[in-house]
Amino acid sequence: MVKQPFGVVAVVGALMCGSLLMGCAADEQSIDAQAQTQPVASAGELVDGKDQFGHRLRVVDANDAPTASVQILPDAMEGWNLQISTDNWQWRPEANGEEAVANEGHGHLFVNGKKITRVYGDWLYLPKNMVSDGDEILISLNANDHSTWAVDGSAITAETVVPAADNTAAHNHSDDADSIDHDSKSHDNHG
Repeated sequence: MVKQPFGVVAVVGALMCGSLLMGCAADEQSIDAQAQTQPVASAGELVDGKDQFGHRLRVVDANDAPTASVQILPDAMEGWNLQISTDNWQWRPEANGEEAVANEGHGHLFVNGKKITRVYGDWLYLPKNMVSDGDEILISLNANDHSTWAVDGSAITAETVVPAADNTAAHNHSDDADSIDHDSKSHDNHG
């Protein structure tokens, strides 16, 4: 084993630490510069207006807004499955009741205008005794503080109708009978 004089080891160690620290500082400056140049979506403005169900509206710019669509599919056993597709959105059930953060939160399920439950993800099962043929299903996107995300004063929602029991195909309100996706990117409550 070759012994190095203590002074050489100390100088080499100091140079290495200095290089690492300078590299870290440069990385932090780079990260700070990136954070300053990348746009951050707004948590919107909580306004006095309310949606049709009494929740305050949180208005965001259409360019930053989340979108939602819903499909209703027959369950293999009985009842119905809702598949909720979203863009620019993160389901955050663990943040329920906290302050609003841009493009995250939970949903509310309404059947014929009556709030049934919260929605915490992309899929939801509806038992056959909960809904009937022709029932209107509406999903709203809600912030962590339960306000409803909105664009231009209209709540961001997705809607569909429960199809007739003898219809085993998925259902929607589109003009294309083969399509099973009902898109609500218009941000309209439909009544």
